[in-house]
Amino acid sequence: MIPGHLNPQDGTSHFELPELTPEEQRQAINTEKARRAAVLACSPADITISPDTAEKLLQKAREQKAANIKAKSYWDKVYKPRPIKTLNYDQLYNLFLARASVLAGHPFIIDDHNRDVIHQLCLYFTSQPETRNSQPETLNPQPETRNSQPETHQQINESTNQQSLNPTKGLLLAGGVGCGKTTIMRAFSSNPLSTYRVIPARIISFQYAEHGIHIIREFTRSESIPINQYGHTETGICFDDLGTEEERKHFGDSINAMAEILLSRYDTIPFNQTHITTNLNADAIEQIYGSRLRSRMREMFNLIHFPTSSPDRR
Repeated sequence: MIPGHLNPQDGTSHFELPELTPEEQRQAINTEKARRAAVLACSPADITISPDTAEKLLQKAREQKAANIKAKSYWDKVYKPRPIKTLNYDQLYNLFLARASVLAGHPFIIDDHNRDVIHQLCLYFTSQPETRNSQPETLNPQPETRNSQPETHQQINESTNQQSLNPTKGLLLAGGVGCGKTTIMRAFSSNPLSTYRVIPARIISFQYAEHGIHIIREFTRSESIPINQYGHTETGICFDDLGTEEERKHFGDSINAMAEILLSRYDTIPFNQTHITTNLNADAIEQIYGSRLRSRMREMFNLIHFPTSSPDRR
């Protein structure tokens, strides 16, 4: 179906139509002669076009030319390269607060339990360089002073550790139940570094039980998207609540779907397109998923953890 603004029969008046060049006029007449000659099985030179018919042919040719001009203008706008949007730390921080407040259903509070996590994520997703420090493989940090009062952006910058994350790796965000991991990762899902979507790990285990190996293949290949405001043409995945899924069977085949997915993504997907939230510590991850996956996770992820004193915010 032709859009109205591109339809040559859209009611454009005779005086608004573009003029034809002499060559375009000859081409319109010769095309009609060739069509009639093919029907009558004769030479185009034997075909005569009356003045009235020629006028109608030229009118249609002008209408078609007008439609072609509009179509070209339309597709030029569609395919015109869009400026790539960039965000600095302050812009992403403010955008995060707005999104997190909508997701939480109330103003999002920054305090001692999440200040450093949010600071590191803002630096990570804006790729702001700082001194690289290796991340320790522990999910049990020392408790921090609790403060339930909202914090300002300036206070966050002044009071957090200046420890940077590797932007070529993904994120493993660990913390207790209800500390805000899912809300934070959802709020950061659209960012200048790597866009991603958040999928609960338990949903994947249910899908595997129903559909089998097809689900594992689905999550072990890059997912293409229309180019977004940050210039991304692929989207990553944040597997939410790793460890809450159960090992399920599909027609007798019992495997840990999440373990297989993560091992496959290690081989096929850029590391910064895979993120995880979990309540598990390193030993629990090895116990459930094996030492092979734990070893690869050290290479795949930046480890970020909430303080053990973080309260359940639900």
